[in-house]
Amino acid sequence: MNPMHNYYLDLLLRPGATPEAVRSAYRTITRLTHSDRHNGSETYRPQFEAAVEAWKVLGNPQIRSQYESQRAQWLSSVHSVECIGCGEALRLKQDSRQQRCPMCKMVVSSPIPSQQERENLLRETGVRLSTKMLEVSEEEAERLGREMLQRGAQLLGEVISDGFHYARSRLKPRKRP
Repeated sequence: MNPMHNYYLDLLLRPGATPEAVRSAYRTITRLTHSDRHNGSETYRPQFEAAVEAWKVLGNPQIRSQYESQRAQWLSSVHSVECIGCGEALRLKQDSRQQRCPMCKMVVSSPIPSQQERENLLRETGVRLSTKMLEVSEEEAERLGREMLQRGAQLLGEVISDGFHYARSRLKPRKRP
């Protein structure tokens, strides 16, 4: 177990992922990168081995908690912060209190944010974090969908009305003989 290594990234997860998400990601990646699936080809072997190593660390709750505490100590010792989007260690520039992660483009600030601040930040960037945020996002999507539908109907009505007016202006009245 290496605290400098980001095992979450090997499984394509965010830090703090649930054990079920870790298990699901591990199974998906190993299934897709196993050499038997690719006729014995060794092309995907590094990804497969990285996923297996990440599973050994993140799949066991005791080892995972040790890893996370050692990683937090290592981050503080090198004066870095962990991106809440991808888990990468970042050194903030001296002149700025926040910057964007080059990997996932999340805004990273100098102090480690609280859980509420993390949720707010992820909500602002459109990232879904939990079922609570999923419900909020779905409600927002429904509201935006209704607004777009109303505006679309209004615009369609205007286009049809303008079309009728244009057609009527182009028609000349017929004279009776």
